Amino acid sequence: MNAMHGFSIPQSYQFQPLSLPAPPMNPLYHQGSQRSANGRLFNEYQVRILKKQFAKDNKIDREEIEKLMPIVGLTPAQIRHWFSNERAKVRKQEEKKKEEEQEKEMVNVKKEIIVVKIE
Repeated sequence: MNAMHGFSIPQSYQFQPLSLPAPPMNPLYHQGSQRSANGRLFNEYQVRILKKQFAKDNKIDREEIEKLMPIVGLTPAQIRHWFSNERAKVRKQEEKKKEEEQEKEMVNVKKEIIVVKIE
């Protein structure tokens, strides 16, 4: 009986969890897979195809997503997210490289200042 409303739900309408068989495990499917930050796996083939498309254009439109879906076996959302994450990864790498170059320049400037003071 539902205490809040004072009526009972028939047994046939009550929630029953589905018992589905576990999907078959194929150890070869994830061989060479790349685990992303959220734990999703992309196999080597998917990553290679996505990176190839990313090299052509780092933004992907609906038409390209529709073409890639059957090839890589991913949903449109997964493809969009992969491209978004890859753009962020590239941007982060570029920022890190720029910071390293600035640090090298600062070291060189400090060396020049030291040389000037000695003279």
